[in-house]
Amino acid sequence: MSSRGWFRRIVSPSQVATVTICRVLSVALLFAPVTLGQDGSPEVLVRSGPPETFAHALKRHHVPLTRSALVAALQNSDPEVRGLAAAQLAEEKATDAVSAIAKALATERVPLTRVNIAFALAQLGNKTGVKALESACHESETVAGVRMTAAIYMVNFLHTNACFADVLDVLDSHDDDQTGNRMQALSLAPSFKGLSEDESQRLLAATINNLRDTTASVRIVASDALVRLGDASAVPQLQEAVTVEQDEVVRNALEDALQRLLQQQHQ
Repeated sequence: MSSRGWFRRIVSPSQVATVTICRVLSVALLFAPVTLGQDGSPEVLVRSGPPETFAHALKRHHVPLTRSALVAALQNSDPEVRGLAAAQLAEEKATDAVSAIAKALATERVPLTRVNIAFALAQLGNKTGVKALESACHESETVAGVRMTAAIYMVNFLHTNACFADVLDVLDSHDDDQTGNRMQALSLAPSFKGLSEDESQRLLAATINNLRDTTASVRIVASDALVRLGDASAVPQLQEAVTVEQDEVVRNALEDALQRLLQQQHQ
């Protein structure tokens, strides 16, 4: 994936559910330029057509694409602009701007923007950015969606399992207000590589438990995650989930997941 595809937005549970039911939940749909509310919380920015590039988004904010203008934009009053400027500098592999990005990271107070700036820094090979992302995963007082954003960057792009325990915590959370974050964690679960046997079993168990979640979309995402995990020991639990499922749409999705998991075992 090109760097233009990793700038993170947070999607609502209903949007994740719709995308998942349509069976097109992909990393590309989860990453795009983000807008933030006045309180600093992430808001969905939806546009038709292909994903907006960092350069186009910056032009929308009337920010020139010169190196000096991008560095200056790291201190812009708009948190979206600050994150976009860091992302554009990372895309340009602007190693000469590392110190300016590190300074922006040190002073950033909006959690999601801080995570995006940290990832830009990490993309440029700076360990401070990697450490900031790992810290964001572990900060229990931070919004879970922001923690999952940091985890996605760490797992899918930096290929480290440093946020494993934090993803597991979200998977084990069954609060209604954590529905969207559980779906994000479920979609991320199969991306972990090189886990110990104990960690693999804990991840499988947490994923299976979400087949019993009270939210239909979570049950669907959990079934898809089990297919991607590819562990045949989950077949009996999927069969049971199909048997007890009352929602026809969910049952059809669970049956499809079961068939895909069974087919994997015969390939």
